[in-house]
Amino acid sequence: MESSVNSTLKVRPWTSLWVVAFVSLLIQLWICQFFSFGEQVPESIDVNPSNLWKLAYHFPPQGSFQVYNWLGIPNLPVPLNPFGLAANLPAWWFFTTYAPVIATLALLAMAAFLRELELPQPAALFGGVIYAWQGDILSFVFPGHYAYIATWPFFAIAAWGALRAQRTRHWAYALISGASCGLMVGLQPDRGSIASLLIGVLYAAPILRQPDEWLWNLRRLALCAGIALLVALAAFLALFQSYIVGVKMGGEENREQAYKLVTQYSYGPEDTLTYLVPGLLGWHSSSENGPYWGSIGRTLDWPKNPNGTRNLNLAISTTGTVSATLALMAACLLLPGRWLGPHFITEWQCFYGRVFLVCGLIALILAWGYHTPFYRPLFALPLMDKWRNPLKWLEITNFALVVLSAYGVQHLIASLDATVPEIKIVRRHLLWFAGSIVAVLGISLLSSYPLEIVLMAKLQAESYDSGAITNILGTLHVSLLVALILMVLSCILLGALWRPESLRAWILVNPLLHRLWQKMLTPDYLPLTLALGLAALSVMQLKWVTSQFITPTSLRELTESNPLLEQLQSEGNRVRVSAAPQDPFLNVLMQNQFYADNISCLDISAASRIPNDLNVFLKNFDTDRERLWFLAGVKNVVVPKDMMPKLQHDPGISTNIDHADGYTLIPTRDDTPSHALIQMHDYLAKVTFVPQAEVIPDNDELLKRLEDSVWNPRKTVLLKSSAPAPPSPSSSQVEAVFPSDQVELKTYTPQEIIIDAHSATGGYVLINDQYDPDWEVKINGIPTPLLRADYLLRAIAIPAGSSTITMRYVAHYRVAGLSLPTEAINDFSDGTMIAAWIIAGVVLWRRKGDSTS
Repeated sequence: MESSVNSTLKVRPWTSLWVVAFVSLLIQLWICQFFSFGEQVPESIDVNPSNLWKLAYHFPPQGSFQVYNWLGIPNLPVPLNPFGLAANLPAWWFFTTYAPVIATLALLAMAAFLRELELPQPAALFGGVIYAWQGDILSFVFPGHYAYIATWPFFAIAAWGALRAQRTRHWAYALISGASCGLMVGLQPDRGSIASLLIGVLYAAPILRQPDEWLWNLRRLALCAGIALLVALAAFLALFQSYIVGVKMGGEENREQAYKLVTQYSYGPEDTLTYLVPGLLGWHSSSENGPYWGSIGRTLDWPKNPNGTRNLNLAISTTGTVSATLALMAACLLLPGRWLGPHFITEWQCFYGRVFLVCGLIALILAWGYHTPFYRPLFALPLMDKWRNPLKWLEITNFALVVLSAYGVQHLIASLDATVPEIKIVRRHLLWFAGSIVAVLGISLLSSYPLEIVLMAKLQAESYDSGAITNILGTLHVSLLVALILMVLSCILLGALWRPESLRAWILVNPLLHRLWQKMLTPDYLPLTLALGLAALSVMQLKWVTSQFITPTSLRELTESNPLLEQLQSEGNRVRVSAAPQDPFLNVLMQNQFYADNISCLDISAASRIPNDLNVFLKNFDTDRERLWFLAGVKNVVVPKDMMPKLQHDPGISTNIDHADGYTLIPTRDDTPSHALIQMHDYLAKVTFVPQAEVIPDNDELLKRLEDSVWNPRKTVLLKSSAPAPPSPSSSQVEAVFPSDQVELKTYTPQEIIIDAHSATGGYVLINDQYDPDWEVKINGIPTPLLRADYLLRAIAIPAGSSTITMRYVAHYRVAGLSLPTEAINDFSDGTMIAAWIIAGVVLWRRKGDSTS
């Protein structure tokens, strides 16, 4: 039966694939506002035009030390990847074209992979379309995870290389897989690593089929993994340095609290239903039309009362109703037994189909996180306390679902051929299966109306207001109705193509359309017609889903300045501002315009991982905010107007307020100021001369000393150990007599600091930025050590006389006692990736030439 069915699926040129890819690209460009020609971009809350610069790839790949939040943090180089290269484009080009182009490449890559699974071209085309339109691509434009979007085409390419290596037994395909996996890890270390696990399974799984060839398969797996590790070496080192070593999740010491934070974004088992019915649980937490009311974003001990934080969900993982139904059909076909009657799956397809089915199910269970007991053992593994958000395991689940849905299309295509033996049995089972799905959706839609009372009580208990509840119920009904209509239309399409004679009798007035209509209904083109019809229905639904997440926003509004920003910008980055991150408007400014306008801010809008030392330093001043502001050099404080009285009544702060100005940043009644800019009278300058030092080896004692009101930061610098003697000055440098000690900051950039200092007796120059050993210091051209002062700040011991202090930032990856220059490591990783692609391409091109000759 398999050979007779496959013989009818003639291999045709991929004209239809390129046409579909082009049409898909145009539609997505339209959704992402490309045709506004610079007026609008799709809104994104994490990444927008104001801070695009920090994502761009630069050569040579040098790091820098940025002071845009906290007391400054290292900014390690961006690896070579499509995301970093595209970020060099003008803002409008990037934000309107990046996601559509990446999705189109993903469509082509997935279609090629599905063909490698021996699926017919129409089924591969359908799978490619679903892969490009899945929720995990376009809906992620909303939370701004553009780097994550770019992993999808390389996921399919890596999987294609794994199957080609197995089929052809050629090592060059393992190079392609390895380079693709390395790129995915470089783009998104956590999600890329998860995706790479599936690629590893594709290399290792054939050992189960051919145990006698285990060594050959392990060699290919080792080659793929080795190349991936070399390509991702810089990204892994950056990950360890920035997010693992010396960092705690949310700054929490308690492991149980860390587990709660790590698993906060667990995929609710009920959310799995949204694959079949997108919108069943609403859209995202910020949606006005249909607020999300599922469990994503809730902690393990979330209090079920109005005082509990309900949830936080910004995107959706779904492949749509049609695709999910086809995947369920494929699962029935791949299970032992004949649940849907005879099937038309080859041995090769059956083996890999079951691999995807098992991997997808395991990943889904892991994505459920704390909702099952299975995530606890995973959390107990080394480093997993730094691996946040179990729902990232859906990376594998979504890939598997797309593959399985293509299997389902192949089964439907086989049912079109009336000459196949037992075709009536196949069609009867398909009718029962599709009818069951339609019945379930219909019953669910009818039941949703009387169940409104129960749902309303639940939502009221979770503090949703009446307007939000009305929108939630409306979205619930509409989502079920859309899913039901799509299933009915899919059944009608399939039934009509089972008996195309009646359709051929239709006469269209336009001769060209009539000829096209007749050709679509010929036996050779019926499979393509079915695949295109199902793809069209899926795209209509997924486009509707996408419209819930992408909001056109004026580019000018996202990048325009205001009087407050202009005032802060004029201060430069040599003083800091403290802003209230709980204020939505200030939160947006801190994420975007503060970066773009070079404004140094003590606060950060959101941080899941906080360096231990910084966390201890900040918490040390929880009850003495004024002391923290002074040490950090905070000159300006920005708060909503209603917070102003609280600061004015704080005795520690009120005495230091120089003056306050009002700014109308958001609409208010009578245009009264909505925010206040408070200027502090006294604050520690960026560089300060300190004549004396006090050595306190114990950290706890040092932290207590920081809080001691007797200690004067301008008089004494606190060190953990005695400072080495500064370089001796020359006779000409000590001849002058200085009436007072002086320091002048001449140059202050993320990579270079130059200070002129004059002292009659010598002392210390204090810089109120976070200590980082990658700052190389010279005094009058002579290397000198950088001191860690006042627990977290920097100090330099200077001799009597005139001193020119030069500091240059030379970033290193510091892991396990090693200090590796970032530029060399990044060049090595990037060079390995380029070499892998070139070598694989040349070898395969020459191999093809040899075979044709």
